[in-house]
Amino acid sequence: MAVMVRAASFEELAAAFSQALEASKYSTTRLAEKAAVSRTTISDFRAGRRLPTEMALYRIATALGMPEQQRDRLLREARVWRQADQARSGGRLQAHPGPFGQPDPLRAADPEQLQHVLGAVHLWAGKPSLRELERRSDGILRRSTISDMLRGKPARLPDYDRYLEFLRACGIEGPNLEIWVFIWRRLQAMESPELASWMPGVVPAVTAS
Repeated sequence: MAVMVRAASFEELAAAFSQALEASKYSTTRLAEKAAVSRTTISDFRAGRRLPTEMALYRIATALGMPEQQRDRLLREARVWRQADQARSGGRLQAHPGPFGQPDPLRAADPEQLQHVLGAVHLWAGKPSLRELERRSDGILRRSTISDMLRGKPARLPDYDRYLEFLRACGIEGPNLEIWVFIWRRLQAMESPELASWMPGVVPAVTAS
């Protein structure tokens, strides 16, 4: 298993990742495929140019077969570095809008309504291009995936990980993100009434007699 050491700086974090990648015997291309991120994400991290998003870093660590304790430590170290870097730059790393006027998904009762409120999130975020959303997600999102999420017919419940990545790319985070997680779980569970009955706040779908 690859071993990550505690990183006190981004350079050390990138160097530790590079060592773990070499120890894994994966090529950049193979790791990118296995982690479902772009090759650029891997290359930029390895070269110390850019830190991946937390979701991308989680996928990379998992693809490397990193033990859970080491993976969580890596994520904590990356989070500490990112927060410190934001403080040094006056908090200007993220250009997301504030929470005021943020769309509320609580009334979404089916995938079609969820699709509508996701469109409202896209509008609230300033209607970033699909290319920009792909960039913000470090390649986890593909433009075709985003387009299907916003405009696909018939509307389908999005893949959980990509749903969260889209929301984060649009600036939904913190406690507000937890509401979106609940809505996704509720809609997923309502497709299986026997499961929904075990989830607080989820109303089982009514079956005609």
